Amino acid sequence: MTLLLALLLQGIEARDRCVLVSAEPRAVPPRLGLRWPADPKAVEYTVYRRGPGEAAWGGARGRVETGATAWDDDDVKPGESYEYKVLKTAKAGDQVFEGTGYLRAAVEARLVDVRGKVLLLVDATHAAALAVELKRLERDLEGDGWTVARREVDPTSKAADVKALVKAETGLRSVFLLGRLPVVRSGFMTPDGHPDHLGAWPADAYYGDLDGEWSDAAVNKPEGKNVPGDGKLDPSRLPSEVELEVGRVDLSRMPAFGKPEVELLRRYLDRNHAFRHKKLEAERRALICDQFGDFRGEAFVSGSWRNFGALVGASKIETGPYFEKLTAGTYLWAH
Repeated sequence: MTLLLALLLQGIEARDRCVLVSAEPRAVPPRLGLRWPADPKAVEYTVYRRGPGEAAWGGARGRVETGATAWDDDDVKPGESYEYKVLKTAKAGDQVFEGTGYLRAAVEARLVDVRGKVLLLVDATHAAALAVELKRLERDLEGDGWTVARREVDPTSKAADVKALVKAETGLRSVFLLGRLPVVRSGFMTPDGHPDHLGAWPADAYYGDLDGEWSDAAVNKPEGKNVPGDGKLDPSRLPSEVELEVGRVDLSRMPAFGKPEVELLRRYLDRNHAFRHKKLEAERRALICDQFGDFRGEAFVSGSWRNFGALVGASKIETGPYFEKLTAGTYLWAH
C-alpha cells in the first residue's frame, strides 16, 4: 500500500510505461526515422534493432538524451524490414522506472502475397446455412495470400479429436475456429487475482501447441473445480512453445442481441468481407478507456498504448468513456 500510494503521488500513468514510437521512412538515401512524443519524465532512450524472426536484440544501436523525440537509422536496405525496440529510462519524483516501445518498419517494403496455410474449422451445425458466406470467406483469405484448408466439425466433438485434425494437416501456420467448437479449459489459477475465479480457464493455445504435454491427471485441490478426467486439463502455463496462430469467432449464447447464432455469424462474415474490401471503414484512430492507471506497475492498458502508437500514431489515440465514444463514432482499435 505504501508503494502504491507513492506511485500515485508521483503521477506515474500506464502511458508512462510506453514509448509511442512510429516510423518515417525515406527512400533516397534509404533511412528509417523513429519518432515519438516528448515525455517530460524521460531521462534517456536506448534503441535496439533486430531482423524479423530473430530472438535476440543484440547491443544498443543508439542512445539519445532527455528531450529527444527522434532517432534515425541510415543503415537500412530498401525492401528489408526491421524490428525496433526503444527503451526509455524515466523518473517521477524519486522513482526511476522504464518504458518500452516496439515497431516493425521498412523502406519500400515488399508486398506480402504468400502468408502460409490456414486451417478453417467450421461448426458443422451452420455450414449449410452459411455456405455462400463461407465460400466467400475462403476466397477472401486466398486473395489475401493464404492457402485455405477447410474442415467441418461437430460441435459435440472432443477437443482431442479436433486437435487431431489440426495435427493431421501439414504445413500450417494458422488455425481459424468458426462457431461453437470445443473450448478447452486448463489449469488451476486466478489470472485476475480474484479467489472466486480459481479454476481452469479457456486455453485455445491448446490447438496451436503441437507437441506439448496437456495432461488431465492431477488433482489440484480436493474441493476444486479441476479433477482428473473431467476434460479440464492440468497446465496452468503453456507446456511448450505454441507453433500455430489460433483465432476463434464464437457468437453462441448471446441472447441480448435477439438473433439466432447462425444469423450473428452471417452478420460477422458480411462485415468481415466488407472490411476486407473497404466497403466498411473505421476512422484510423484508437480509443483507450483506462479505469486502473499504473496499478503498482502492472499498467494493464500499456500494451494498447504501445500498439496503438505504432498502428495509428500517438496523435490519433483518444481516451474517454468506452461505450459513449464508440456509440458516437468509429475507431479502428479500442481497449
